[in-house]
Amino acid sequence: MKELRLPIRRKDSPVGEGITLYTGRETPGVLKTETYLFNTAKLMIFGADGLLREAGGELWANTDQKLGSPQLSVTIPPHGFAVAFSGAGNEEIRACFDFAMENAMLYNATMVVHRRVEGRVEGDTLVLRYEEAIPHDPHALKFLFIGNSCTYFHGVPLKFRELCKAAGRAVEVTYCTRGAAYLHQFADPDHPYHKELCARLGEKRYDFAVLQDAGAATLEDMESSLRTLLPMLEENGAKPFLYMRCAPKAEEGLMQELTANLSKTYRKAGETFRVPVSAAAEAFVLCREKYPALELYADDRSHHSGMGSYLAACCLAEAILGIDTRGNSYDAYFGKETAEKLQETAHETCGKN
Repeated sequence: MKELRLPIRRKDSPVGEGITLYTGRETPGVLKTETYLFNTAKLMIFGADGLLREAGGELWANTDQKLGSPQLSVTIPPHGFAVAFSGAGNEEIRACFDFAMENAMLYNATMVVHRRVEGRVEGDTLVLRYEEAIPHDPHALKFLFIGNSCTYFHGVPLKFRELCKAAGRAVEVTYCTRGAAYLHQFADPDHPYHKELCARLGEKRYDFAVLQDAGAATLEDMESSLRTLLPMLEENGAKPFLYMRCAPKAEEGLMQELTANLSKTYRKAGETFRVPVSAAAEAFVLCREKYPALELYADDRSHHSGMGSYLAACCLAEAILGIDTRGNSYDAYFGKETAEKLQETAHETCGKN
């Protein structure tokens, strides 16, 4: 077990040099991005049990999105605490942060993390403990995720893995994702994304590959891309699935219209190439109808929120592995009641009878 003892600034103030501590109260504490200047900081948020729950950083409060998608605040759990540090700061805490993030792609946001990191505060010292060696399961199913931020935002692949783990299915996830990417970029032999995909496929054999296209991609775009990508996946041995990402947040009628367009594109492409579809976008519409109080979207109204990523992950587990997520013990810290609503929605949309 690796242990770090690091000096901290015990001050609820904007991020400065070193490591800044933010302490929780009896109720959830909300730290607003614009107040605490988190745009240059990494964040680690711990629960009352001393375990790391959430991490990320470089948060921007801008709503025009010129500097990336905004996340307007972070929340400290009751009796928990948070620390923030400069992205170029202490190498030891940065190594711990990277360990917790598991190479997950993320920008301008925080997400639930799953590797065990213990934290406590002793006076003006932050104590962190974590086990660097992670056991490898040689029998785990290997998944490759190909797409953009609507795949990696809020750690959809990691939540999918944890749902599978709770259901007794060992899964490994690998990212081949880039912000705003189209599938045609991964299919273009002259594009850097294609070279990246070839490198991933050359590293190991995968059991499954999950493909997600940009929201503006037409059916013709997707079908053209799949004609190149599917033979590559077949040669590797990976069974393909299409992940129908959510439509942007909009008024009810418009959201349904945008979702219908996505559904038509993904389902037609799936039918043409005999590739199954995980219809997260349809689950978002159903969830909004049944549980309007659940916030499925991030502050930018385009990407999914933490709850939205959990719903998308449940849809993947249901559609790809036939896992009935209802009653799954992994709740991503949203609580049993909320998790059950999201699980039920995913099962109703994507469950196999």
